[in-house]
Amino acid sequence: MEIKVILKSGREIFVPSYSLEYLITEKLIKAFKRSDGWVNIDHDKVRDSKLHSTKNHGAERRSTDSLFVKQKS
Repeated sequence: MEIKVILKSGREIFVPSYSLEYLITEKLIKAFKRSDGWVNIDHDKVRDSKLHSTKNHGAERRSTDSLFVKQKS
């Protein structure tokens, strides 16, 4: 799955979902788009990777191991 992000330069691109946490941690992006709108990294609450829960909730989960999650039938 790809996620639309805004780089620090202002350019909008799509990135693989597994790279989002790295981009946030390294402060390489200004914002990313969720289904309910844009998340501004500097102003909106973004979960802390150190506190990353092993449980993923809702449609906006960003799991790097999504290949191993049992698909709903």
